[in-house]
Amino acid sequence: MFIEVITSIETRKLDKLFTYEVPEEMKKNIFIGQNVTVPFGKGNKEISAIIINILPNEYKPTIKIKKVVNINPNKTNVDINLLNLASLVQKKYFLPLSSVLNLMTIKNIEVKNNLSNKNIFITNKGKEYIKSLRQSKKKELLEFLKEKVSISFTELIENNYKKPVIVEMLNSGILGSENKLIIFNNINLSLKQEEVFNEIKKSIQKNSTSVFLLFGATGSGKTEIYFKAIQETLKRNKQVIVLLPEINLTEQMISRFETIFPNNVVKWHSQITAMQKKKTREELINKEKNILIGPRSAIFTKMNNIGLIIVDEEHDSSYYQQNFPNYNGRDVAIMRCETENATLILGSATPSVESMEMVNQGQYELLRLEEKYFGQDNPIVSIVDMREELHKGNSTIISDELDKGIKKKINQGEQILIFINRRGYYNFLMCRDCGNVIKCKNCNIPLTYHEKNNKLICHYCDNKINKQEYCPDCGSKRIRGIGLGTEKAVDILKKKYPNLNVARLDSDIKGGNTKKKSIIQNYKDNKIDILVGTQIIAKGIDFPNVGLVGILLGDMSLNLPDYRAREWTFQILMQVIGRTSRRDKKGEVILQTYHPSDIIYSDIKNFDYQNFYKHELKFRKRHYYPPFGEIIKIQFQGTNRDSLIELVWNSYNSLIEKFQVGEIFQPKPNRIEKINENWRWQIIIKSNNKNLKKNEMYLQEFMEYFYKNNKKEMVYIERNPYGLM
Repeated sequence: MFIEVITSIETRKLDKLFTYEVPEEMKKNIFIGQNVTVPFGKGNKEISAIIINILPNEYKPTIKIKKVVNINPNKTNVDINLLNLASLVQKKYFLPLSSVLNLMTIKNIEVKNNLSNKNIFITNKGKEYIKSLRQSKKKELLEFLKEKVSISFTELIENNYKKPVIVEMLNSGILGSENKLIIFNNINLSLKQEEVFNEIKKSIQKNSTSVFLLFGATGSGKTEIYFKAIQETLKRNKQVIVLLPEINLTEQMISRFETIFPNNVVKWHSQITAMQKKKTREELINKEKNILIGPRSAIFTKMNNIGLIIVDEEHDSSYYQQNFPNYNGRDVAIMRCETENATLILGSATPSVESMEMVNQGQYELLRLEEKYFGQDNPIVSIVDMREELHKGNSTIISDELDKGIKKKINQGEQILIFINRRGYYNFLMCRDCGNVIKCKNCNIPLTYHEKNNKLICHYCDNKINKQEYCPDCGSKRIRGIGLGTEKAVDILKKKYPNLNVARLDSDIKGGNTKKKSIIQNYKDNKIDILVGTQIIAKGIDFPNVGLVGILLGDMSLNLPDYRAREWTFQILMQVIGRTSRRDKKGEVILQTYHPSDIIYSDIKNFDYQNFYKHELKFRKRHYYPPFGEIIKIQFQGTNRDSLIELVWNSYNSLIEKFQVGEIFQPKPNRIEKINENWRWQIIIKSNNKNLKKNEMYLQEFMEYFYKNNKKEMVYIERNPYGLM
């Protein structure tokens, strides 16, 4: 018997199948997706590999073939569904297959044999495996289970099936086990929630791949819909993955889910230990626990029978993996639902522009929850023109209206949230008199200021202009880079309100998650009067006593050099605004900006989502930005700057000559050109959807050619990256 494997070595040069012979004593236990140890290279170093193909019996090698060393006891196997998912992810994101498979494998675990309180069932892998078996007691057992949803371990023993055989097939994933009794608490839904849930329920019952975009205002009860959908899934002996955008939210959400689904929830993220991951994997494979909660990496976790995947805050940029291997967890969730015939719920109070267009195209079904769960009204949003404040002689970051609002709410015994968009640390030049931001004439996107060469540069088309001394709109000399941090804001507020307790919550807080949890709890306990924060305060935390949200420099992210800037601004500001008007309180929001005439503020003030998406989709379509086209970033890295630049320009000329249709912008260095002794340059490509398939094929050829002819430099491709700097 001969097999083809992909090695665990993550390199493009080895991103191909290698053939090995299976020793006679291993043949009965070999299957596709199995993790084996093989000798590799001239020194026959023993490495792990995944079996991708079992070659036909008539295969005859023309060269000497090395033999498999053993079935790897230290790594998990990959089932057929995960192999199919790996193939889809590899192709979409131009990744080595080994890099994707390594996201799916961890150190192996042994299945515990305490089965007396378990039900046993046949897995999808078992249903495939049965086809290759000759008549035997093992096949008889699988045929018996195929006719049943599940059966107790005790009953199997009573039917004369042997425990060692059952345990062996549990260990190999051919059988699965689960707790006999599924317990969960009741969830009461409103009439509108019930109507929404019933649509999702139909898909779960049919075991069909359906994608629902659950568009629900902050506080409208999306989580209760999640709970009911999970209950429906568990009733059918299926498992659930819940993706969250932030690790920081995982503990809070697990607490809520554990209340409804006691002893049936596990967590998965980068900060849990290897031992915890082993335990989690064991509980999922045994179906002792059936709900997995975690950030984007959780989507690759091996499970037995997925029926539902939920992506909460589906619009969030945290689902995009910035480092290699690059992927978008939300899009991988869609692929996994397709491979598992599972239902997908994409939930958000501010859905992504791409998802809204998928609704328009009929690929997603839109479900709306427009009323808040407790029947609250939307908060009152006031827009403050900071240019007028400046003209009145107020040069501080606190407008007169915000100052009055803070004092009023404190006197009423309510709390204040002050938000500063963290993305505002990026530099752009703005006129403080008229609010004009210097933008690229080609791309209509703010130019980024590079202090080193005193230039304003477009990170799309590489257009460069000298730093402006005068505003091109009004002639004012009061042009400066904008940037305000949370620490500075806290200092200003403490000086202005010395009798109030002011605290800060952002990712730079010392003390890690423990300190952050302490700050959040203190704020909930009314020990903090004013909490200043970044995006952390906008995501999933319920602060019931917030009477006022103050937004400082609300247009910071609006001026990022990215086509998504307006979407990001709308989403984050609406999320922050949603932190008030919770429970029975009518909240207020004071949004400070230097450009109040922008239509986006009218949409925000009036909670006019429809108008925002209409204008944004029109802008994207006109410029072939996603979802009407794709942005491809080809990232080059090397230790020698001169040879890297030469290579990048040669690649650019080749792309210009052979690329089908699309805009290919000239090579440019990354905003941070050198990191860890590696120089970094990039080429940006914009392709419309009509020519996407042809361009994908050429990019695959380009990657293969590159690694065949270059040994020192490396290249990888990012698809629709979040940020091009």
